[in-house]
Amino acid sequence: MTTHIDPFEAQTHGEKIDLLYDQSYPAVFLSLIGGGLLVAVLWGQVPTRHLIGWLATLAGSAVIRLFVFSRYRRSGSKGAASLVWETPYFASLMFSTAVWGVGGLWLVTQVDPMYQMSIYFFLFGLSGAAFGVYSAIRPILLATIFTMLLPVTFYFLLDGKTLFLILGLGALLFLYSGIITTRVQSAALHNSILLTHQLHQAKEMAEAEAATDTLTGLLTRGAFMDRAETSVAAMNRNGHPYALILLDLDRFKPINDTHGHHIGDQALCHAAQVIQTAVRRFDVCGRLGGEEFTVLLPDTDGQSAMLMAEQIRHALESHPMPLGDSELTLTASFGVASGRFDLDTLLRMADQAMYRAKEEGRNRVSYANPTHIFNTLPLDA
Repeated sequence: MTTHIDPFEAQTHGEKIDLLYDQSYPAVFLSLIGGGLLVAVLWGQVPTRHLIGWLATLAGSAVIRLFVFSRYRRSGSKGAASLVWETPYFASLMFSTAVWGVGGLWLVTQVDPMYQMSIYFFLFGLSGAAFGVYSAIRPILLATIFTMLLPVTFYFLLDGKTLFLILGLGALLFLYSGIITTRVQSAALHNSILLTHQLHQAKEMAEAEAATDTLTGLLTRGAFMDRAETSVAAMNRNGHPYALILLDLDRFKPINDTHGHHIGDQALCHAAQVIQTAVRRFDVCGRLGGEEFTVLLPDTDGQSAMLMAEQIRHALESHPMPLGDSELTLTASFGVASGRFDLDTLLRMADQAMYRAKEEGRNRVSYANPTHIFNTLPLDA
């Protein structure tokens, strides 16, 4: 029954399948209880072997459904991943429903009118209950109630007795009303789930846009601080080392003044690409503002952080940015800080080390000694 649908529709339909599985456990046992009660009503009116055979078939269908439910639970599927579980659900449900619908017709042909009406009463009761259990997916609901009621309904209509004719016409009216009302109900449920996912994705997209620097694609200052603080807290809890690299492009203002701001923007993007290529997947990179970038290195001590900073410095210097028919070589000054300090302290330490690197000639890496505070003035970078 599953068709090719877009991601939103797939997620929505998958959640409706999840809802069916969640709601169906009680229905299986209610069907068995109803079957037992019907056998008690018909006991002595239908050959015992027929009743036991019918009830055993119903119990077998219940076992099949419970097996399908168990496999679904163990799979851990949710949302769009549940689409593959629609066909097993539908097939096992239709088998169980046919035991009632077709089996009910078989029993009807063996009893007198009073007991025929008793069987019809059970079929109508189960059909009414189906609206509460299977309404998440309208075709499954309609297939259930039609399979349940139509065999005996047609038998009554063809019988010719006035009472049976009235009952059959009433059943057709019930089925027609089911077609009409479920269309509105199913559409409302579908649209509600769909809207929830659309709003959730819109929220995620807005958060992602707010967290991403539109020029370089790195994290914004605020997003970097949030993620880095979370990482620092985790490292502290687990006793793991961490370090921070702060870098500032050298002589960036002259690049803007000489070549224009659009070239300056390209230089920032080029630097961001070099940084992203050099760091590891789990490192946290951000643009703090202007030409200043930072990288938090989880599970990294000071010496390893110095090596990483040197790799970035070398990559930046050795990969000039294309500039028309020529090239523009970028360099940066790096400050590295490590130790069990909070993020703000690490940033201040790395900032002091970075400006010391500028003082010492730029295009170099400087390590912040936590036992010494550098009181240097920023240069005109």
